[in-house]
Amino acid sequence: MTQYLIRQFKDSTGHIHTDIEKARTNETLSIVEAESKEQALKVYKAQRQKEALMSVIKGYKKLKERLFND
Repeated sequence: MTQYLIRQFKDSTGHIHTDIEKARTNETLSIVEAESKEQALKVYKAQRQKEALMSVIKGYKKLKERLFND
């Protein structure tokens, strides 16, 4: 599924501007909350590691079910 980045901001006159940007085919967009760019990168890497670990655990559970339930 295609990802879009939608930004909204209010200027000094109170007018709300909306910008919608489509992600390129070779990129993904992620949003993290952080105090700095360095912290944002650490948070992002930690999230990716957690997702990878959860995927491995899920695969292990499926393999275990197939081996011991047949």
